Formats: sequence, structure tokens, C-alpha cells
Amino acid sequence: MSVARLNASHSLREERAEVINRVRAVETDRERPIAIMHDIPGPEIRTAPIEHTIELESGSEI
Repeated sequence: MSVARLNASHSLREERAEVINRVRAVETDRERPIAIMHDIPGPEIRTAPIEHTIELESGSEI
């Protein structure tokens, strides 16, 4: 294993810290380092129910 990938969208900060500690512990028994790739969550669009239909035209601002 050369890279450990952590997905921040599906874990807590403390859980990721524990995984990083485990990777570093395993790494001490190896000749090569293990990289850690940390995927951070992107923007999320949150919506709520609306009462009326909204039609958007090209160039409209929301």
C-alpha cells in the first residue's frame, strides 16, 4: 500500500485522526512512507419544499 485515502464526507475528525495514527504506526515497519490523501467534502446544495413552481430563464439570478 502506498496511499491511504480518507473521505471527510463520511467520517468524523476524530475517526480520521485515528486512521492516520494507524497508518503511521504501520508505516514504521516499512521501508517506504505511506502517503495520506484526504478528500474534503465539496459544496452541498440544500433545498426545502417550495409552494410555487419557479421557472428560470437564461441569465436569471437566484
